[in-house]
Amino acid sequence: MKIKEVKIGLITYDRPHFKTFQILKGLLKKKYKVVLLLVKFKKLKKNYDSIHRPNQFKKKISFKNLKIEKRNFLSKKDIKDLKYVLIGGSGILDKKKIVPKKIINCHSGLIPESRGLDAVKWSIFKGNLVGNTLHFIDTSIDKGTLIHQNITKFNSKCSLKQFYKVHYQQEINMLINFEKFIKYGKILKLNISSPHKRFPKIYEKELVEKFAFYKKDFNYLKKNLKTNNLRKKYFVHKTAIVDQNVKIGDGTKIWHWCHISKNSKIGKNCVLGQNSYVGENVVIGDNVHIQNNVSVFSGVELKDSVFIGPSVVFTNVRFPHALKKQNYVSTIVNKSSVIGANSTIICGNTIGENSFIGAGSVVTKNVRKNTLVVGVPAKFVKNL
Repeated sequence: MKIKEVKIGLITYDRPHFKTFQILKGLLKKKYKVVLLLVKFKKLKKNYDSIHRPNQFKKKISFKNLKIEKRNFLSKKDIKDLKYVLIGGSGILDKKKIVPKKIINCHSGLIPESRGLDAVKWSIFKGNLVGNTLHFIDTSIDKGTLIHQNITKFNSKCSLKQFYKVHYQQEINMLINFEKFIKYGKILKLNISSPHKRFPKIYEKELVEKFAFYKKDFNYLKKNLKTNNLRKKYFVHKTAIVDQNVKIGDGTKIWHWCHISKNSKIGKNCVLGQNSYVGENVVIGDNVHIQNNVSVFSGVELKDSVFIGPSVVFTNVRFPHALKKQNYVSTIVNKSSVIGANSTIICGNTIGENSFIGAGSVVTKNVRKNTLVVGVPAKFVKNL
């Protein structure tokens, strides 16, 4: 079949959209017969930060002069006559409209290691390889059949802003050339991670520093990827120290100058930022993110999906003394809790599930689940 006979759909909003316009120009240049499938535009939240992508709705573009078919995308019947359908926007497809092996998306991360929102930012932040994934859509978040994956290239002098531009343009090119990749696509072997929510704005400034480390470690990460399934399924930076009898889960990354003490256990898909310390016999669950300069001393247990901000300190004795030896007092941080930067957690307390401890707080008593506490000492502010 000649390429000009192929009729494909392009899902977009019912208003001009820059990414759609870029994809459409590329497809028309390749002589595709394109049908614009219009979906009602839903206004984005005000605090959404799109610095890693061009502004999609302020560009002066118009589809009026283009001689292409347009139709409202209301149900599966509207795409029955189309060979493939490409996705031009985000959050645009209702699950009821999904047809297996027909609707194609380009995700701005490497699936299944990077899933969910703001994938490029989360990848840099966690020290994962950055790239795009072309894949068929199914009802699960970024879990459809993979078609092709590209690691985003860069030069050593490029800024984070320039890197974002290259990464975004690669996403556009992969969608335009989707049929080539259906035939000759390459898939990377990666660890599975949970999908991310929107990247927190308070951590944007740290991305510049994280990107500098990413560039420095890029070749090391690629080398580790090639040997990933033959050797260890986790990543330990060459400057880190890991003592004897330490258990580390698949997909975990331990970064510069960390020290992991003996008999500790770290779960799957965790990230330990630069200069973090984990004491003897410490237990850390799955999907835990520990920022730079954090000390997790013996007696502390971090449950699944806990986030520990930079320079957080856990104590483990009630009355410290240089000469008198004391037993460690346990501290438990329950599932999905967040501890803000520079906080101190006094031993013997339990941090409840889904709680949030504000930056700079000193926790001296138990924190109830689903609550926000702030201050010195930390006090209840509100229920979450």
